Amino acid sequence: MNTISENDLNRVDLNLLTVLLVLHREGSVSRAASKLHLGQPAVSGALARLREMFNDPLFVRTARGMAPTPRAQALVTALLPMMEQMQQVIFQVPGFSPAEDRHTFRLGMSDWVERWLMPGMMADIAQTAPGVRLQVTATDPFQDGEQVQQDKVDVAISVAEQAPAGVVREGVTQMGFCTLWHPLQLALTSPLSLEQ
Repeated sequence: MNTISENDLNRVDLNLLTVLLVLHREGSVSRAASKLHLGQPAVSGALARLREMFNDPLFVRTARGMAPTPRAQALVTALLPMMEQMQQVIFQVPGFSPAEDRHTFRLGMSDWVERWLMPGMMADIAQTAPGVRLQVTATDPFQDGEQVQQDKVDVAISVAEQAPAGVVREGVTQMGFCTLWHPLQLALTSPLSLEQ
């Protein structure tokens, strides 16, 4: 990106490059106008601007329609893959395939959550996403939202009730509390009340 000259690109209208590519494909101003949903005068005007920009006639009339000059052919050969890639980057959401992904995800959680969650999760990931790696960081369950916010972890698994602004929080499970006692030490009956 450091080699991009903003002044050079400011002079280029990407719509003109689209007209160039469609003109090349269609070989006719009227057919290109139809494909671009423009009037024929607009496409003729765009061609005039392209000719001025590249200092080349770009297309010449022949008995079979508009034929590209060598300069137009070289431009189309170079520009077509870039324009197709740009269209894909802008308009197609990249897919995610766990089986093919090669990524390290940074997880933040307390040690007891790690002992509870990670054995099953690691077994599932080894089977469904063998290229995925997990990097677990011990975090304070009441401050791990800040770890996400500061980009120290990608995901925090937390018992905190609140999340900092800009951090999405979603419940994944609910857990209860258990009380353990030895009947020879405490003569309690089950179930325990809160008062007990």
